[in-house]
Amino acid sequence: MDQIFVIDDDSISNFLVEKLLVKLNFCKEVKIFTNGLEAYRHLLVSEKLPSLIFLDIDMPVMDGYEFINQLKKSGLDKKIPVLVFTNFNREEEKLRLLGDFKVVQKPLTLEKMQMLFPATAF
Repeated sequence: MDQIFVIDDDSISNFLVEKLLVKLNFCKEVKIFTNGLEAYRHLLVSEKLPSLIFLDIDMPVMDGYEFINQLKKSGLDKKIPVLVFTNFNREEEKLRLLGDFKVVQKPLTLEKMQMLFPATAF
């Protein structure tokens, strides 16, 4: 994978996810965003789309649900796989109503990442 977006307002989560992705050589570049609006604006002006998006749900400015809605409106949800990671079990059912999104329980660990990527062929 060339580039992965990590969208989360938690700097510790961002740091850990970035380190895991780099350690496991899953991508060449990781871009970190602290809210959905920042990431969405970047997507709109980017020449190249990310190979994958790691998305938190509970964020200020634009939360994960609104980010997903914006992706759907623009048609980008069909071009970019999204892995949603959250602390809340109840989010999984809500997300299924929005589309085909993989939900992963926080915290992301090395074991979870290794399980996710072989099963996810992008």
